[in-house]
Amino acid sequence: MMHSGQITPDLLANCAARYQPGHRPFLAAIVGSLHAGKTTRLKMLFDACEFLPRGGFAEIACFDGEVRLGYDFVDLRTGQRVCVARRQSEPQEDGCRYAFFPEAWTWADACLRQVPEGGIAFVDELGILEAANGGLWDALMTYMARGKAAAVVACVREDISPAIAKALGGFDYTENLGR
Repeated sequence: MMHSGQITPDLLANCAARYQPGHRPFLAAIVGSLHAGKTTRLKMLFDACEFLPRGGFAEIACFDGEVRLGYDFVDLRTGQRVCVARRQSEPQEDGCRYAFFPEAWTWADACLRQVPEGGIAFVDELGILEAANGGLWDALMTYMARGKAAAVVACVREDISPAIAKALGGFDYTENLGR
């Protein structure tokens, strides 16, 4: 049964306390439209859970002055960054304005491997690429198949949320921003 409300450190601590190796992790989604504050909320929650074993990454915008250049992944524990996407002057054939760097998905997989067993994994963001089984999808599926996470907290684009939830077998908890 899916619940909604604010995802709290106490909720995630309860997940960690009930962790059983090999079982599906508790899936919590921070859902919102573009620029709704999903990443900010994820980072605040990560910081508030400092007493729990945790790890993961956030997708942050990169700017040159006021011009958005693209996005980097940043490891929430170490601050290490890797380029995931850069804006192109012309849209690609599929209409996308960004060029993506496949090495970022490998980096994301390695970052998730660093989450302690029984810990909380923070993942930002599941969107259009992931709904089409691309982007972070393989890294997330591989991580979840290991059965070593107590919970996964993921930022999910509102327009893609139903498809992502279905592909994951449903979210256990959602926090909807902007509602």
